[in-house]
Amino acid sequence: MKIAGQAAVETLRQSHADLSDLNQSLIAQQEKESAEGYRGAEICRTYRGWSLRHASGLQNFALIRPGIQTLEEAKRIAADWVADDPARRYAFIRNTELSR
Repeated sequence: MKIAGQAAVETLRQSHADLSDLNQSLIAQQEKESAEGYRGAEICRTYRGWSLRHASGLQNFALIRPGIQTLEEAKRIAADWVADDPARRYAFIRNTELSR
């Protein structure tokens, strides 16, 4: 069994610390943007059709609009939602939702 030298162990420790710092920086940036009103929405397929929900856990993935009957209607609702504040809102649908 080969044991890594002290330099390799230190490099590994530092890379984990750097990753932790990066994660903390990303979380802080997302919280800042959320506080400033930046919001994303996702069109989701549900057992009742489609829904529009917040795309972030910072908003608890809360529903914006449930019970949408068609994908076309969901896209229109999402576009209207974005149009209310286009500088700070965006909407998307995952390709996997379209292939089901």
